[in-house]
Amino acid sequence: MMIKIKPIKPHRKTNALYIVVFITLIIYVVVLLMPLIWGLFISFVDRDAYSEYLHNPLVLPTSYTFDNYINGFADFQIKPLGSYTDQNIFEIVFQTLVYSGLCSLAATIVPCICAYASARFNFKFGKVVYGIVIVTMAIPIVGNLPSEIRVAQAIGTFDNLWLFWIMKANFLTIYFLLFHSIFKGIPMAYTEAAKIDGANNFRIMVHCIMPFALGTLGIVFLLNFINFWNDYQIPYYYLPSYPVVGTAVFNFSLHYERYGGIPQLIAMIFIVAIPIIVLAIAFNKKLMSNLSDGGIKE
Repeated sequence: MMIKIKPIKPHRKTNALYIVVFITLIIYVVVLLMPLIWGLFISFVDRDAYSEYLHNPLVLPTSYTFDNYINGFADFQIKPLGSYTDQNIFEIVFQTLVYSGLCSLAATIVPCICAYASARFNFKFGKVVYGIVIVTMAIPIVGNLPSEIRVAQAIGTFDNLWLFWIMKANFLTIYFLLFHSIFKGIPMAYTEAAKIDGANNFRIMVHCIMPFALGTLGIVFLLNFINFWNDYQIPYYYLPSYPVVGTAVFNFSLHYERYGGIPQLIAMIFIVAIPIIVLAIAFNKKLMSNLSDGGIKE
């Protein structure tokens, strides 16, 4: 006679704190999505219907059109400083890609290399570099714009689209601390084993240690790219002859009444956001994948 023993399912108690946190996060997500949904809705509203909607916001507009995107695409142009002709959206996007790509690459690679040297080599100056980053991030630097412009003019990066990335090639960012913690957590046995096989320091860095940080490198590059893509203030002051999409949207926001009003302005913002959304979707799985540190056989 066989006796079947049913496995006892563990009883999970629902914690009230978890429920409160879950509901709070849902409310937070809804609050974040509401302006986005509202903006997407308004971007298809006719200008006259939007004026009526402002007077009676409880009644939804009845007239919708795709012309806000068509006109926004056509009106997406700006006249650079010292130029008599307007630059169209293709020229502006190309300049934005160059500006965002080069600056993001410099702002990602330089902190990574400096963090690697500080974390993987046992020398006292590495601790000094780490301390400098902490102090620089803790002390706010205010009023340095005029001096930075003078320095940029002196070294030739001012109003130079292809060399401006030099101004962003520094390690005084939060990403230095991120890379430092990653490299510090990798066992030195990898480096010692590679040295026994005859690898030099450069090959050890590129082939043995850097693969552990590839996912983080991609995420940091993407975050930097989004930041520079949306930036309008720095290009406005440092690259007056090379307007970017942020500068064009900022200029349009000052004179939106001459064109399609608020609906067309919001449509232009969504046009600018399309490349970033496509980039995030395309590299979502690769950048957000978990990394495995592997194991070491003694």
